[in-house]
Amino acid sequence: MEDISRNVYTFPFSTCEKPRKGISQPFSALFNVITCSVILYFLVQTKTIHAFVFLSFLLLFELFHTISHAIHIPGSFLMTITHISGFFVNVSLLYLLYKHTGRLPTYYYFMAILALLMADVYAFFFLSFIYFSLTQILVFLLVLYFYYPFLSKLMQTNLFWILVSTVCIYLAFLNESVNCKTMLAEYPDVPFHLIIEVIGIVPLYLISSTVYNL
Repeated sequence: MEDISRNVYTFPFSTCEKPRKGISQPFSALFNVITCSVILYFLVQTKTIHAFVFLSFLLLFELFHTISHAIHIPGSFLMTITHISGFFVNVSLLYLLYKHTGRLPTYYYFMAILALLMADVYAFFFLSFIYFSLTQILVFLLVLYFYYPFLSKLMQTNLFWILVSTVCIYLAFLNESVNCKTMLAEYPDVPFHLIIEVIGIVPLYLISSTVYNL
């Protein structure tokens, strides 16, 4: 596994699935194709522009994610474009929930989101992937937290499990970043990163199935 510092980390080839010839990380890439199909299924059923915009950006994010596991492009291009698409996922989520509830976040929430976005930019240029992925996750969760009281009981239940599964994803990624060399030394052909992809379909399914008809 490569060093995960910002200057040398090449997404996703520092993740814990040994790259191969052809499709670089076939197990992760294939599972992400399934995830893209799930998002697309709900995207084509949307009835409002704000739901369509959000699920379109979510699908775009996952498509870049899928491509990055399938094709190796030298440098940080894939990591950069995936991260930017994640930013638009968060912005479009805020727009979606605003249109659904008619409420804008309070001044303090906006300041908190702005502070996280500034931290995200700093982390992207100067820190490692695990830091600027965390800032994007925190923005996502902060938006959901603000709108939670204004949503239906069913949506609140789904958002709770989105929160739980998102935290599990990040913990799994932390484990991978710390222990990948040891795990691959023992089992070099096991695609450990697939664990994160399998967990990842849970929040993506829940968020897609929750918002497509808003």
